[in-house]
Amino acid sequence: CQFTAEETAFLFFYEQGKTSYRQKYIEADFAGDILELPAGTMSGTFGFAYREEALNDTPGIQAQNSNYWGLTTAGITKGDDSIKEAFLELGVPVLKGLPLAERLDFTVSGRYSDYKSYGDSTTYKAAVNWAITKEWRVRASEGTSFRAPGLYELYLGNQLGFLGQSAIDPCYDYSDSTNTTLIANCASQGIPDNYLSANLTTGTPYSSAQVYSGGGAGILEAETSKNRTVGLIWTPSFDKLQVAIDFFETKIDNQITQFGAANILSACYTSTNLSSPFCSLFQRDLAAGSSTQFMITSVNNNYVNVAEQFMRGFDLTLNYEHAFGPVKMRIESENSFIRKWTYRLLDGSDTEDYLLFGVGYPEYVGNLNTRFDYKDYTLNWNVVMVGESSVFDYYEQNCYSGTLYGVSGQNYCYDMNTEFYANHNVSLRKRFDNWSVTATVRNLLDESPPLISSGTATRLGNAALTSQYDFFGRAFTLQVSRRW
Repeated sequence: CQFTAEETAFLFFYEQGKTSYRQKYIEADFAGDILELPAGTMSGTFGFAYREEALNDTPGIQAQNSNYWGLTTAGITKGDDSIKEAFLELGVPVLKGLPLAERLDFTVSGRYSDYKSYGDSTTYKAAVNWAITKEWRVRASEGTSFRAPGLYELYLGNQLGFLGQSAIDPCYDYSDSTNTTLIANCASQGIPDNYLSANLTTGTPYSSAQVYSGGGAGILEAETSKNRTVGLIWTPSFDKLQVAIDFFETKIDNQITQFGAANILSACYTSTNLSSPFCSLFQRDLAAGSSTQFMITSVNNNYVNVAEQFMRGFDLTLNYEHAFGPVKMRIESENSFIRKWTYRLLDGSDTEDYLLFGVGYPEYVGNLNTRFDYKDYTLNWNVVMVGESSVFDYYEQNCYSGTLYGVSGQNYCYDMNTEFYANHNVSLRKRFDNWSVTATVRNLLDESPPLISSGTATRLGNAALTSQYDFFGRAFTLQVSRRW
């Protein structure tokens, strides 16, 4: 296809946007001893902070005017905020040198935050550290946290993007679905079970759905959380070893996020009788005889608050040091076991179980780090571990009979499981007087992400698409650093 000079100038162009972020910050804190107590010195810290932030993200004029064909277009994201904070922390020694109380300390802290854009909030943390003996110690804490919406989340200029129908529509060829609720909901709107996002008469594929995104100024609330922990630590006197187990419980309210177009539609069509609040966030053409009948025309994907997220589990950590002559070894092992992980996206929606969905939400993750130091050399071996997961409990079965993708067979089965995954990384560092050189091999064994079947979870190719896995394969890096 040949274009005239005028057509080329109109259709093809280069432009750039401009983003500026400005921050002013001042903080002062005062720390010292307050008074002497029988068990030791009571200490404290107090202070204040003030900061100003401003964001101005200006896309090119063509992006602002929605002249990009098939690509995201955007408006100006501009806003500012100012924050005033005051904080206080006290450390109080309570007991010392008594039977079953080698030492007992209490720590309490609090912070007051006042945001121009949002309002004010207070947070606190109280902790106790009880050394029963020199080898055994108990620790516990309870605290709250607070995160006001960021400038981008508040003032994001209206963005328009495009996603393919089959990428977001759960009713696309839903005859192969294993979810009976989804099948019933799609059928209730008259959508054929072999619907392929195309005109029912001509077969012409539909264009992409429009996905709108924007900020939540005046609507978003701050994220808040409450966390409780209790732990037991063993530090034996016969070796340089420390073992700790900490039980934790965390509840997050009003988490700020974008659900994503595919998640919005999935939450709607997997709810009983299309009762989910998510069903109001998209438009589907249900007009009989329309040239775009059943097409998803638009999705609203603004920043919103997640109603509630809850997690309970325990951490197991181990630290060990040993010397082999001039070679010093240190082993650090961190392991997290999740026993409960639920969320409720909107007020009025059902509580969902992350662990039931399995893939992407393993019940175990761990990190094992082994380090050897010899003179100016350091060898480090790191293993990132992800436990197995499955969505079998959600679907309740993985084998079916009948026709799949037009092929008839007596039985066909989905791979709904991800096996245990370990990613090895090794590095060697050499230190000089003012220089250091570090060579690293990431994913030493070139471990690939586990594979799953289509329709069971989000994938990249055939691999489970979650943040725990490495998708780049083995990689080599060389870093040179200098001190002045």
